[in-house]
Amino acid sequence: MYKVKHKKAPEYLYEHFTPADSVHTYKTRFSNNGCFAIPKVKGFGMNTFAYNGCKLWNSLPPSVKDQNNLMKFKHAVKELMYTDF
Repeated sequence: MYKVKHKKAPEYLYEHFTPADSVHTYKTRFSNNGCFAIPKVKGFGMNTFAYNGCKLWNSLPPSVKDQNNLMKFKHAVKELMYTDF
């Protein structure tokens, strides 16, 4: 999801992810934090990368999502995982 947000992922992945700020014109906390719109799915659709990737990305704190380097992002995620347990 980090690579999708920073346009470093393969082109075919971009069609599955919609930034939350492009869904509507209202300024909300959801759209200001670099979140993605979670697709509306049922059943097996909840097992897809598009659904779970958006859901997990949106659950990260802004301090982790705003990292400007992939290695710093990975380090921040690991720190978050170790402090939560």
